[in-house]
Amino acid sequence: MDTVQRLFCQLLKDKGLECQEDKLVKFEEYYHQLIVWNEKMNLTGITDREQVYIKHFYDSVSLAFFVPVSSVGNLADIGSGAGF
Repeated sequence: MDTVQRLFCQLLKDKGLECQEDKLVKFEEYYHQLIVWNEKMNLTGITDREQVYIKHFYDSVSLAFFVPVSSVGNLADIGSGAGF
């Protein structure tokens, strides 16, 4: 775990969410794919790794701060852009 991931995990911990190693691997894979596809399709203006973790990944997890998503059966995501 590097400094960007530690910061991300600390922010999640501050909101009562546990950071799991297998999920960090998936976030990192997502980041790399985002960079690759962003060159082709201009998905986001935010490509700095730390900013992607904070402004995209952290924001996309924020619903879990208020809703117990593990018990949600259906959910609609409207207008999040770039698949977040």
